[in-house]
Amino acid sequence: MVGCVVEPLPSPITPDGTKIVLSSLTDDSDEATDDSVAILGLPDAVDGYGTVRIVNGRDNRTEFIQSTVEGSFVGTLLARNGDVLTVSYLVESFESRTIEIVVPKYTAEKDQGGTQLAAGPKQPDDSFDEAVEDPDSQSGGEPAPVPPEVNAPESLFVLLSDGLVRVQSGPDFIGPNHTLFLGNLVTGETVSSVADDQGAVDITFPAEPGDRILMFSASPDAPTQTSPVTEYQVPFE
Repeated sequence: MVGCVVEPLPSPITPDGTKIVLSSLTDDSDEATDDSVAILGLPDAVDGYGTVRIVNGRDNRTEFIQSTVEGSFVGTLLARNGDVLTVSYLVESFESRTIEIVVPKYTAEKDQGGTQLAAGPKQPDDSFDEAVEDPDSQSGGEPAPVPPEVNAPESLFVLLSDGLVRVQSGPDFIGPNHTLFLGNLVTGETVSSVADDQGAVDITFPAEPGDRILMFSASPDAPTQTSPVTEYQVPFE
């Protein structure tokens, strides 16, 4: 009887670090305190449906994020400036080789000798909140001011048919020619788009009302320099 040799199963493919991006910490993050950052894998960052494991080398804190069949994923974790994250891809009980990613801290433009760095998507200002709570709160019955349409999440998302949502902003939503990274925390799907020279974006992606969307941007001059993350919710109407 001829014996047979059982060949070991191949390990899952190592994550593609060129398609994995971290948002930065804010410029006022406490060096001794954990803060939230987003980790986003574009399609083909990993080899399809499975689990992405992220280990923070400072304290061995571990996060697990489900990847989609397209190999994209998105999630958040707590970290500090300079933390080294070890990222691997798991399929059942098999694990890929790891890659390392360093958590960045947002650096002001003035500190980089004029280098154009990422600017985070804008949020509504206080006057917008006041206008929503009491549209006639100003003296004389005049409506409270509403900030430009680009700053209001309600106007940022346009619901389309077939489970699609369009993000369409005006100028200065992010920096000119910056890349906007967008991840759906509910589905794990991610996309990216480059803003025009006025900082406006126009991108369509799969999402449903109520889905939580993470956005951050990266500089065209220094792609590893990213903005802090901003979270939005797709409106129901």
